[in-house]
Amino acid sequence: IKVLRLNQSTIAELHSYAKPPDEVSTVMRATFLLLGHSEREIQVII
Repeated sequence: IKVLRLNQSTIAELHSYAKPPDEVSTVMRATFLLLGHSEREIQVII
């Protein structure tokens, strides 16, 4: 899975968004679900 190979600068950029675009939120939500996080955890993360 490519998401597991994200480098630190890319992760830092994603984390820096105060309100990420809807597309970014959708992809990140799907990624967290695929990695086994619950909806409740995702609400805190995103």
